[in-house]
Amino acid sequence: MEFIININYLLIKKNKMDLNNLIAKSYGSMDNEFANHELDRQRALESLIVADKEGIGYTEFIRRHRNYLEEKGCPESKIIEQLEKVKTLSTYFKLD
Repeated sequence: MEFIININYLLIKKNKMDLNNLIAKSYGSMDNEFANHELDRQRALESLIVADKEGIGYTEFIRRHRNYLEEKGCPESKIIEQLEKVKTLSTYFKLD
């Protein structure tokens, strides 16, 4: 498992996808919904890999999501709703 995560991390970095970029790409471009589409979900999962490999903790990870949503001008109610999705592990899985 660790080998697969390391390979994925190297591929993500090769494509010059930093954590903030992955966070932005894990939201729908029109609706700012977290991981609602297949590519958004994939980017969300990649963001977890990068955060882990770069030593980014949970609090910082959530803060970066909040910052992204605030920069997009989302109202507080939308931010809270989307952060709940970010915090829910099942959001990152394709099956079940």
